[in-house]
Amino acid sequence: MRILLLLTIIFLFFSLFGQTKKKIDVDAYYKWKTISSTSISSKGNVVIYKENSYRGNDTLFIHQKTDWHNPVIIGKADKPNIDYHERFVAYHLKNDYDSVRQLKLDDVDKKKWAKDTVAILDLKKDTIYNFEKSNSFSLAEEGGNWILIERDESFELKKEEKKKKKCFL
Repeated sequence: MRILLLLTIIFLFFSLFGQTKKKIDVDAYYKWKTISSTSISSKGNVVIYKENSYRGNDTLFIHQKTDWHNPVIIGKADKPNIDYHERFVAYHLKNDYDSVRQLKLDDVDKKKWAKDTVAILDLKKDTIYNFEKSNSFSLAEEGGNWILIERDESFELKKEEKKKKKCFL
């Protein structure tokens, strides 16, 4: 009888005091992350997904079959796309969340904001190519070997003028 009473008291103690959990407040929502923009390459050797945060910058994860446990992690990435032949991953690099928030609070005209950048990660060379002041990009369909990058109106291609050589005779 004493053993049963002792076990009952121990059970009640742990059930009443063992459930002290931290209450969820508003700050917990800011820490939650969701996954979106999931994509698998045509041959299944490359997997990409984007981890979204409620406040802050999104993060792009690129897993390759050859090195699955060490993904390439890219911050501030958006709208990722894998090439059909698994040679590269193209994505947008967005402006920093805090700087955009500050520009909105200061009522700065959107024309004066920094423009987004289109970036291409070459998976074989582990090299990133950035194309600033770009609006969008488009990859080729199955078997194509090209990528189209649409530049902003304010983009100017700098031309180098060749100096004429003077001939002294």
